Amino acid sequence: MRAMPRTIAVILAVASALVTPPRRKTTTLVARAKTRTPYDFTYASAAERRYAAEAQMRRRSAARGPGGASGLKVVLLGKPASGKGTIAPMLCTAYRVAQVGLGNLLRSRARVGGGGDDAVADAMRSGRLLPDELALSVVAERVSRRDAVACGWLLDGFPRTAAQAARMIKSPPLQVPADLPFEGPPPGDDAYLLAPDAVVVLDRPDDLAVDFVLGRCTDSATGTVYHPKYAPPPEDVEPRLVWRTDDTEEVLRRRLADHDAAVDDILAMFAESCAVLRVDNARSELETFDEICDFLDKVEDDVLGASRRAVRGERARRRYAAPAAFERASTKAARRGAVRVADALPKRLASGGSAVEEDVASLCLVDETQEECDARRRDAGWAPLETGGLLRVVERCNYYDAARYAPVLCGGEQVGAVSGELLRKLKGLGLSNAVEVGPNPLPYTASLDGDDDVASKAVVLAPNADSVGDRTRVVAALVEALVADSELLAERGGSEAIAFVPRAKLRGELQDVRPSGRGLAAAPLLRMERAAVVAFGVVSYGCHVSGYVAGDDGRPEAVWVATRALSKPTYAGLYDQIAAGGLPAELTLLENAKKEAEEEASIPRAVLDRDLRPAGCVSYKYAAKRGLSAKTLVVFDLRLPRELVPMNGDGEVDEFRLVPVDEAVDSLRDELFKWKPNSALVMLDFAMRHGFVDPDDPEFVPIAQALRQGG
Repeated sequence: MRAMPRTIAVILAVASALVTPPRRKTTTLVARAKTRTPYDFTYASAAERRYAAEAQMRRRSAARGPGGASGLKVVLLGKPASGKGTIAPMLCTAYRVAQVGLGNLLRSRARVGGGGDDAVADAMRSGRLLPDELALSVVAERVSRRDAVACGWLLDGFPRTAAQAARMIKSPPLQVPADLPFEGPPPGDDAYLLAPDAVVVLDRPDDLAVDFVLGRCTDSATGTVYHPKYAPPPEDVEPRLVWRTDDTEEVLRRRLADHDAAVDDILAMFAESCAVLRVDNARSELETFDEICDFLDKVEDDVLGASRRAVRGERARRRYAAPAAFERASTKAARRGAVRVADALPKRLASGGSAVEEDVASLCLVDETQEECDARRRDAGWAPLETGGLLRVVERCNYYDAARYAPVLCGGEQVGAVSGELLRKLKGLGLSNAVEVGPNPLPYTASLDGDDDVASKAVVLAPNADSVGDRTRVVAALVEALVADSELLAERGGSEAIAFVPRAKLRGELQDVRPSGRGLAAAPLLRMERAAVVAFGVVSYGCHVSGYVAGDDGRPEAVWVATRALSKPTYAGLYDQIAAGGLPAELTLLENAKKEAEEEASIPRAVLDRDLRPAGCVSYKYAAKRGLSAKTLVVFDLRLPRELVPMNGDGEVDEFRLVPVDEAVDSLRDELFKWKPNSALVMLDFAMRHGFVDPDDPEFVPIAQALRQGG
C-alpha cells in the first residue's frame, strides 16, 4: 500500500483525539478516524473496478451472445459501510441491470421539489423513514419502467424490514409495457413486480464498518469515496477531499444494531422464494465481486433456463397447431374492418409521438470490443467503422432511398411514405374504405429497377372520409388488419416476411398525423395508433436538452454529456444529452423539455424557468425494418451554473461528464460509435450553432443542409 503523505498522517493523528464534532458540517480535513482494526487489504482503483465489471459483462456476452442484459432481479443488502456503494455499480455493469436505490430516488425528488408528493416531501424534510406503503410505491414505480422490466434490476439497501420484504414477495403482478422487446412467455400469476430472483447480503464486522465510516472522505469534485488505509486517495486529489462531521460512532453503532436486529428476519422472509447469499466483505472488493458473480451466474442460468424451456414449449405448440384455421379467422376479422384496436386498449390522448422509438441502429454493441464490432460488421457485410468526418453524423441518420418508397396521402396532403413491401400488402387487404393504391400525383424519383417502380405509386388513406374522426376510425381498421397479418406471421414462425404492426407493439395511444413539412402548427388530418407510424412513415416529434457551462464571454465552454445506463433497452452505455423524450399531448414543447430535465437530470425548476431556451430543430429519415422512421427533434439549450452538477436519481444514467465542446466535437469525428445516433446529431447541431465547426470546412454547408433534411 502506498505510504500516506505526512500532511495526512498529521491530520489523522490530531483528528483521532478530537471529541465528537458538531453535526451537519463539512470540513476540508481528510479523515478523523484512527485505524484500529487488524484487517490488511486495500481497495482497487476505480479504473480497476470498471475493468473487472466490464470483463464480466463481456464474459457473459461470449457465453450468451452480445447485446443482452440478464433480466435478473437482485436485492443487495448490508449494514452501513459494508460496501454496497462499491459493489452495486459493478454488478449493474456486469449484468446490465438497472440500479435502483430508494435514497437516490428520494434525493432526486427533493432536488426538483419533492416529486409532487406531500407525504414523501414531509418525510424527507423531517429525516423520518418513509411509511412502508410510500417506500414500496416509489420503488415499484421505478422498477416498472422499460429498462428495469426488460433488463432486470438491482435494489440497493431495500427492504429494511421483514414487513417490507413480505410486501415485495406479494406485490402486484408484473405488467409488461406493450412496446418492450420482451423475451419469454408473458408472466403468470406467480410473477411479482418486486419479487427478487436473488438476495445478496454483504457481511462486514462491526469494528471494520466503524473504521470505514469514521475514516472515509470524499473527493468534492467527483464524489469518489476514499479511506486513508483501505482506499488511499491519489496525491493530486488530496486538496479536494472533505469529510463529514455527523458520522459519529454513537450514531453508527445504533444503525449497526438496527441492521443486525432486522436482517435475519428479512432473509427468512426471502429464503423460500429466491436464492440467498451471505458473503464476507472484510477483504478486497474484487474478491467479493468474483464470489457474487459466481453465485449470480448460477441464478441467471436457472432463471433463463426456465424461461427458455417455456419459450421452446410455446413454439412447439404453435408449430403443431393448425395455421389454416388461424388464417381464416384473421382474414375474416381484417375484411370486416372491425375497429378492435380501439376496443383492445384504453386510448390515451393524441400526441406528437416519440422520436426515441424504432431509431437508427447502434454502430457497435455496448458489450463488445471495437475489434469484435469490426468483425461482426464485416461478417454481416456492413462497412467498417470509419473516423475523421462530421458529415457521417448526419449521413447515418438519413439512410434511405426515396425511390423505394411511395407517398402516403390523406385529405389531399402527403403525410408519410410506405415501403415497397407494405405497398404490395396494402393492395391485397380488400379494405377499400380504408386505403387505395393508385398513381402518384406528386413529383418523384424514378427507381432504377424499372418494372418495380414503387415511387410511381401512391397510397391514399381513408379516401372516402372527410373528417378527422371518420379518417381515424377507418384507418384503425386498416391497422387492425395489419396486426392480424403480423399475428399470422408470428404463429407460422415466418422469418422472411415483415410484421409491420406486431400486436406486442400496440400502445393504446393515438398520434396526430399532420401534413408533411408543416410541423406542429398544422391541424391533424387523422389520428393513428402510435405503433403504426413507422410503417406509414409518419413524422414523430421529440425534444433534446443540451446542458452547458459558459465561459466569461457567455459562449459555451463545456457541455454536459450523459452516459446511458447499461440497463437501458436501447442504446445502452452510449453518450446522450442530459435530457430527451417524446412529445405527450397535454404539454407544450417548453413544458415537456422542463419535465424531462427535471426527471432525468434533477435540474431545479427555478434554473429551468430562467435559463432554458429553444434553439431550433433537427430532423432525419431512416430506413427501418418496419418502414420509414421520420423524426423531428426540437432542441433546447440550457446554461447551467458551474457549480450545478446534473444528478440522475432513477439509475437510467451511469454518469454525467462535463466535456469541453471542442473535445465533444472530436469525439463525434473519432468515436461516433460511442454516441446514440440522434444525440450525436443534436451535439453536432449545438457545435454548428455556437461556432465550433469551421465554416471553411468542406463539409460545413452539406452538414448544415442535412441537419434538417428529414422534414
